[in-house]
Amino acid sequence: CASAASVVSAVKSGLGIALLNARHIDREIVPIEHVFPVPPGIVYVARAARNNRSDAMTSLIREIESDIGAR
Repeated sequence: CASAASVVSAVKSGLGIALLNARHIDREIVPIEHVFPVPPGIVYVARAARNNRSDAMTSLIREIESDIGAR
């Protein structure tokens, strides 16, 4: 699937199972726990040139950091 939304839609339609972020799970999705091995940790990487970082890039990185830090 091309996006998280399409994966969620496929799961809700009963087409299979998926590893989803907690923010994508709602009352229509039944979590399956203790059947599969624990997945590896998630690593986020934002790459930007040090010398040529625009205000837009700096703002984007700050937003990503604040979103990840809040979860």
